[in-house]
Amino acid sequence: MELASSYLSVRTQDSSVWGLVYVCLRCGSAAAALQALQDDGYEGEVESILENWANISAPSAARDKVRQLYYGGVNNCNDPYKRLVFSILGGCDIERRHGTS
Repeated sequence: MELASSYLSVRTQDSSVWGLVYVCLRCGSAAAALQALQDDGYEGEVESILENWANISAPSAARDKVRQLYYGGVNNCNDPYKRLVFSILGGCDIERRHGTS
């Protein structure tokens, strides 16, 4: 979590946790990403994948659920970081530009 400590200190109450989760994953720390989600009160299928991310042994059922959530609406949400995290963890829509433009 220290890798993202600078980001944490400037994060406001109104900002999304997904940007921090993305930064943690980019820094190679699935544990920090999981901690950020838990600190934010998020509960969902993403947790089981993050818990096993380092071992690359995420249960296929959990990965399938993340894909279902992604294609069921997350892919159209306004938060590009949430789209990116679900795309990375679900292995879906990897060629899409997930930015706001």
